Amino acid sequence: MDTSNASHPAAHATLVEQLRRLQHKNQALQQEIDALRLEKKQAYDAAQVLEPNPDRPLHPFHKVAQLTNPEIARYGRQLILPGFGIQGQMDLRNCSMLIVGAGGLGASSALYLGASGVGRLGIVDHDTVDISNLHRQVIHNEARQGMSKAESAALSVRL
Repeated sequence: MDTSNASHPAAHATLVEQLRRLQHKNQALQQEIDALRLEKKQAYDAAQVLEPNPDRPLHPFHKVAQLTNPEIARYGRQLILPGFGIQGQMDLRNCSMLIVGAGGLGASSALYLGASGVGRLGIVDHDTVDISNLHRQVIHNEARQGMSKAESAALSVRL
């Protein structure tokens, strides 16, 4: 009994069609991988790693005399808090804070401080993003695996 595909043209055609679909799907997945790699590289490049250099000062931090309309709209719920008000928001807007460590606690702190309207937020961490920490370091994501935690956190806070 001959069981080759030559004696079963319908089975052969089905296998050829299935192979064609799988090759097409493979090509689409390869394109998706390439796009994700490019996105990861662009995110890493956008972080602009700055090595410490005493000859290069930080960009000047400009304090403001009043809140803009978009800031009033964004922070309106904070502005109505008794004892906080506009002056409290202005103080927050005109202050600088430093977070040491962008891990479990620092990552969440960075998001909340950035969202609350801190004027300048510095983040220091010499570790890199690791996939095994993403369940508790919600500021980072899989695409940033291997990136400096400080850079990854800064990208998230800027968004």
